[in-house]
Amino acid sequence: MKKIATYALLVLLALSAYAGVRLWIGSQGDVLVSTQGHISCSQTEYSKYTDIMLEAGEMTISKQPSSGDREQQLTLINSFESLKLPRNKTAVTVGHFPTGKIYTNICKNEKCSLEEIATPEQECLTEHWNDCPYVAIKFRENNYCLLEVEREK
Repeated sequence: MKKIATYALLVLLALSAYAGVRLWIGSQGDVLVSTQGHISCSQTEYSKYTDIMLEAGEMTISKQPSSGDREQQLTLINSFESLKLPRNKTAVTVGHFPTGKIYTNICKNEKCSLEEIATPEQECLTEHWNDCPYVAIKFRENNYCLLEVEREK
């Protein structure tokens, strides 16, 4: 009876370890890198943003739910990458998936106000009514992607 209980415990531990590894791998998600490689989207990259989010703005921006397909997401981050943003300013960018149009606001100070963070989203929603996620923020010359990457199929 002891042997059966020991084997059952070992099987249970093995299954738990397997499930934990699968959950950890799934939480890492996919990575999406812009054409020129200056911005990438992943859980790791978003975690870097969470380290500075309180310094960058009065309002923090959560990771945007997965929407749009990978091609639309790539279009938005490539558009962000192509912007000629001032080096010493913080910039907040929102995008519209169906059109690929982006909306950017350059903040007056290093730390963006609530209004400055909300402005590009309001502009996008005024024009399109929906599908306007935050795409990226530039802070202290670093780009931070805010998109949840659509998994490759």
